[in-house]
Amino acid sequence: MAGFSAARSRAGSAATSQFTHEFRRGPIWKGNVAYLFANSGAFVTAFVYTFWLARRNNTLGELRQLAPGEESAGLGRNYMLAVMTGTLWYGQFFFYNLGHVRLGPAYAFSSWAIHMIMLVLLSNLLAVVLREWKVCRALTRASTAAGLAILCCAVVLLAYGNYLGENPL
Repeated sequence: MAGFSAARSRAGSAATSQFTHEFRRGPIWKGNVAYLFANSGAFVTAFVYTFWLARRNNTLGELRQLAPGEESAGLGRNYMLAVMTGTLWYGQFFFYNLGHVRLGPAYAFSSWAIHMIMLVLLSNLLAVVLREWKVCRALTRASTAAGLAILCCAVVLLAYGNYLGENPL
């Protein structure tokens, strides 16, 4: 989180000023410039680690041709899914920034928590819709349901705390 704040302040100067001047965009788009810088370190780290693992496991050749087996998926499909996954991953930060700006500076502290809670809630709800939890034990499903209920309560408490901050008793 500190990295994003630092990147936002840096991006708030030259790159953002140029972007907003040329394209006449408002402050809602300014934070997205910061993610290009803040996420580049994660990209480089993941890229290096992926190639290190592929070399260690002698699977570098599978980047050009899949190993023979029962898989019906082609390499093109795998690359398409990887690009789609990366786009969705970056998209979460894009939409997080939109919400962060809309919340304003008074509620900036709660935007990251709400973002993370929504990621967990929506991914688990999608898993329920796709019946991924169907084969799990009842205790696992109950634990997941309890965790999701706690997250829902956390959102309510954050919203109520923000309300109290704005309207003291």
